[in-house]
Amino acid sequence: RGYLDPVLGNDMYTAVPLQTGIFYRQSRDEDSGELTSAVLEDGEERMGDVWGGFMQWRDDRGDDLDGESYADAIDQYWDNCGWTDDESLQFLNLVEDVMETEYTADSSQLGVREVNFFPPGYTIMSHYTGVPGMGFGNVAAKYAEPFEDDISLNSKVTEINSVGFMDGSGDTVVKYEKNGEIEEIKAKTVLVTASLGVLKAGTIDFV
Repeated sequence: RGYLDPVLGNDMYTAVPLQTGIFYRQSRDEDSGELTSAVLEDGEERMGDVWGGFMQWRDDRGDDLDGESYADAIDQYWDNCGWTDDESLQFLNLVEDVMETEYTADSSQLGVREVNFFPPGYTIMSHYTGVPGMGFGNVAAKYAEPFEDDISLNSKVTEINSVGFMDGSGDTVVKYEKNGEIEEIKAKTVLVTASLGVLKAGTIDFV
């Protein structure tokens, strides 16, 4: 069926296969109060107008945006367009939120020139959005059920020490703060999924 072309007549920013580029509008039924979902028929066209328009505007600005974050650039773009269309703004916010999920960082921490969200030739071959009516939170909670006893919430990691692992004398040691006390756990493998913002802030000491 082809691909979504955000910039009309130009395949430079081909982004989402039409088969998976489906957008839903959620609304609450006035009588039952239940949340319902319906396919947004003009989703692909609106995606092209809103995000494709931003990408074109970004490139047209040349070096003027150097040093700016995505958040600042998007705000400037919105002011420049002077739109009063709430749905277009929601679409822009949607893509910005997906970007933050993709790069695990706030858009204010992502340089508009550092990463190219939906770069040339990029395609999404799987759904990035949750099941309509479910949401990411419920899906994540379902997958976490078997491991609930091993998950420690409200625990701030302060140090990851891999010296023992590197010299073969022991495992990696992770220190974290919970309820005001410093605790530690040893592991052969440590997976770090901290956001770029946290890494830049240096709140985790890597030894």
